[in-house]
This record gives sequence, C-alpha cells and structure tokens, in this order.
Amino acid sequence: MPVSITYFGIKARNLLPILICEVGGVEYEFVNAAGQWPEPLKSQSPFGQLPFLVDGDLRIGQSLAIARYLARKVGILGDSDAEYGQSEQITQEMEDIYMGIAKAQNSPDKAAGYAEFFQKLNIHLTNLQKLLKGDRFTSKLTLGELAIFSIFNIIADFKPDFLGGHPQLQSFYNSIGSIPQIKAFFENPKVPLNQYFKIE
Repeated sequence: MPVSITYFGIKARNLLPILICEVGGVEYEFVNAAGQWPEPLKSQSPFGQLPFLVDGDLRIGQSLAIARYLARKVGILGDSDAEYGQSEQITQEMEDIYMGIAKAQNSPDKAAGYAEFFQKLNIHLTNLQKLLKGDRFTSKLTLGELAIFSIFNIIADFKPDFLGGHPQLQSFYNSIGSIPQIKAFFENPKVPLNQYFKIE
C-alpha cells in the first residue's frame, strides 16, 4: 500500500519527502490539497497543517518529521554516528534557509525581502561549502544531502546562478541531480510542482 503525501501542488515543503520516496523506491501517491483546504483535510492532519503523510494507520505531520521517517524507512540517515551527525546538521541548515525564503516571499516589500535573503544566503553557502569533502557532504547519499539539494533546487527556480561563487556546491548540486531516480523525476514529474517562490 503506498504512502500518501498531502500538500498543495507547488514546489515547497513537499519536495524533500517526494525525493526521498523516489531514491528509496517507496511507492507513494500525492494528494493535492487544492479545493480541500482547510476542510476536510485540516481535521485529518495531526497538527492541522500541511504537509502530512499517511502510511497505513500512521499519520505524521511536520515536514522534517515526515522526511526523517521516510529517510529511516529507506536507510539514508547515515551509516555511522559521524555521518548521521553531518546529515542532521545540514538538514537543519536547509530548514534555516527555507525559513529565510518564506520570510522574503511574505515580506510587504518583496524585493527588499529577497535582497536581505540573498545577503544572508551567502553566509549559509560559505559555511556549507566548508563541510564538503570533494563534491559530497557524506560518503553515501543521506537525508541531509537530499535536503540541501531540495532547497537549492527551489532557489534555482528564481535565481539559476546563485551558486556561481561556490563551485564546490555547484558540483555537489550537479552530482545529486545526476542520480538516475532524481534525474528521471525532474524530467517527468509525477506530481504538480508549480513554482511558488518568486522574486517578482
């Protein structure tokens, strides 16, 4: 029985769990919340928020909890304590970057909000690049790597050259993007991934 992921048909907090399912071979279905939010879906969500995941009798809310649940299911939390720690810290770094984008998107002055976001993003990128070993953060694919790839993919939609000053991170992004399951997914998405975050 497939797991179900409920969210709107946009590229945002749904992207990471979908990519985990793709690389891990987890059968899933996407439930588009359009026209069903707030009700009847709000009352079905553990915390009255989106996204939420259903796996049999289990319902999970909170996007990072969903991601960690799926990552555990497919075995990409890290093969050692060190790899787990690395993966976890960059997963949380992804969340910080995501919240920065959300703040900019909802700013009364969107242009100023995004200008501030990109100033702070450069600090995030510099710190992330220091953690790379070659073009990877961990020796095998982990949740953290997929998390960073997913937020980079979202940013690339509205600023394709944002990694121009960080060539190692660009190599990382290209490396993850070339994983066959990920490449195939973006060539033929199974779910609607309309761009949500826009500078203009």
